[in-house]
Amino acid sequence: MQLSSGRRGLRVCLAALGFAAIAAAPAHAKSSIANPYDCKPDPTLTQPFAPFGDLGLYTPVANAGVEAGATSWSLADGAAVVAGNEPWRIGGAADSHSLDLPAGSSAVTAPICIDETYPYFRTFALNAGSAKRSLEIDVLYYDTKGKLLNTKPYGYESDATTWQPTPTIAIEVFNKKPGVAAAPVAFRFMPKGKDAHFRIDDVYVDPYSRAR
Repeated sequence: MQLSSGRRGLRVCLAALGFAAIAAAPAHAKSSIANPYDCKPDPTLTQPFAPFGDLGLYTPVANAGVEAGATSWSLADGAAVVAGNEPWRIGGAADSHSLDLPAGSSAVTAPICIDETYPYFRTFALNAGSAKRSLEIDVLYYDTKGKLLNTKPYGYESDATTWQPTPTIAIEVFNKKPGVAAAPVAFRFMPKGKDAHFRIDDVYVDPYSRAR
């Protein structure tokens, strides 16, 4: 899970950053990020986006390609693991699944421990609905008061009905004078609009200072 805290603390953190995030929809805030379970980054580095000219080193979130089903993810309102994979199979040649996100659904990754050298993340997506709709993506984190917050959402837009890598998406939680060296964050995906429908696969985070 890439968190160095104890198993009990990890279960609590997973619940807070998963189910609570979907149900409560935390608000944007300028509060400092916190590390309630004293996690430490532990990346597994590869170059999954090299075929697209991005030679940066990335580390996957837990069950990044949903090959273990919904394990480590919090899915709600119709989000589901389905057959079909991004064609480059960056997670492994045998990969065969992805995440389906119909209108009104949401999906949250397990938390991953990062520090300020992790500025971006990327995934793969295809638009299975209206070309006029977007996939809203944001980052969830705890503040120093124990509240679960989210960054300003990034709206991914594409009319491509085939798999495409997303641009690098800024994490932007360590740019508010944090009082900690590292912290757990999670990534949330929500199609916007009644006829929105997306699929995603393989969520990877970029530790900048290790990649260049």
